[in-house]
Amino acid sequence: MPVAKLFYQNIIWKGVFFLSSFIVTVLIARHFQASVSGQLFYLVNLYAFIILVLSLSLESAMGYFIARNEISLTRVINFCFAWTLLIAFGIIAFALLKNKMVFTKTDALAFAFICGNLLSGYGSAIAYAKRNFFLPNIINTAINIFLIFLLVFMEAMRPQIINDDTFMVIFFSIALLQGIITLLTLNLLYIKSWSLSLPTVAEGKKLFRYGLVAFAANIISFLLYRVDYWFVKHYCTADDLGNYIQVSKLAQVFFILPGMLAGAVFPLTAGGQQRGVISILASVSRVIFVLYLFCCGVLAATGYWLFPFIFGHTFQGMYLPFLFLVPGIVALSTLYTLTAYFAGKNKISVNIKGALAGLACIISGDLLLIPLYGINAAAMVSSMGYIVYHIYVLHAFTKEYGQPAISFFNFSL
Repeated sequence: MPVAKLFYQNIIWKGVFFLSSFIVTVLIARHFQASVSGQLFYLVNLYAFIILVLSLSLESAMGYFIARNEISLTRVINFCFAWTLLIAFGIIAFALLKNKMVFTKTDALAFAFICGNLLSGYGSAIAYAKRNFFLPNIINTAINIFLIFLLVFMEAMRPQIINDDTFMVIFFSIALLQGIITLLTLNLLYIKSWSLSLPTVAEGKKLFRYGLVAFAANIISFLLYRVDYWFVKHYCTADDLGNYIQVSKLAQVFFILPGMLAGAVFPLTAGGQQRGVISILASVSRVIFVLYLFCCGVLAATGYWLFPFIFGHTFQGMYLPFLFLVPGIVALSTLYTLTAYFAGKNKISVNIKGALAGLACIISGDLLLIPLYGINAAAMVSSMGYIVYHIYVLHAFTKEYGQPAISFFNFSL
């Protein structure tokens, strides 16, 4: 299938999913307001970090070797279930030891959320490697639509039939159903004759060797994007945390399109189509750069009134942090396809070095400035870190392929 067609497929289906995710975010913010929604999203962020650690980024390795047809799909899917089951037993054992042989409601929700997202992450990586952008996104979208209806129903019914605690239970536990459905559907679609087989020792070494390198890159990237949450929670109020996380989630809306393109770049590059991908990277970055400058300019002109209107009156503190984050948004948005390209070429070290430079900038700046200037400083420092990351990776790409850096931003070239 032509490269351009794959890009468009990825854009369409991921776009539908991220639109539904944005609606869920807005409805949660409006219903729970800044302080409670901030705590909820902070907890989700904490669980996401745990998921990243437990997964060892093996989904990256699975996608890489499936795209290259080097490991059997049957063995990979079996390994996904086996690895998640092993982690599930570990979570249960840890919770029982921590709580003196009592498995609490909080433990159960964490168990469901973590294991479900592990399965979903593995399933999405496999589907993308098979160039199936429809399956994981339609499943994820269906879950979001259910949550949207639930939140709308909660707002419409007075007195509430479904209370806030019940919603939290559904929100965290439904992830397990989502993950199981994703992997089982992949099994039905792509495996004609199922067998109880796991990757060989040699294949296992491949998976873990690649996965651990990707793990280092993903840990650094995760901290690059979200380490400021911990500083803001420590030094600022609950309302400030809610406003700042909402600004961060708004910034993530801008990363949807680049993330879609990156999702197509990785399997194509890993599958050996580097030349076709290189020819469009600069063009894609130019379009994103100009488009996002315009969009950020519109939000800079209207955000002071627009943000409280969309998210609710408790989010009046979003405007200034957003302005400080705009340069970082533009820098990161034009970087996604390049980092996916280096990952697909098994040159993750480039991404790691760039992210480390950006992370060092963010941590040092957060320590110095957040205690004094709060969430405005957090946003400004994050922008600086993202720009440092962008400069490093772009320099590595232009140096290796002779592509002038200005071609990523200038339509005249």
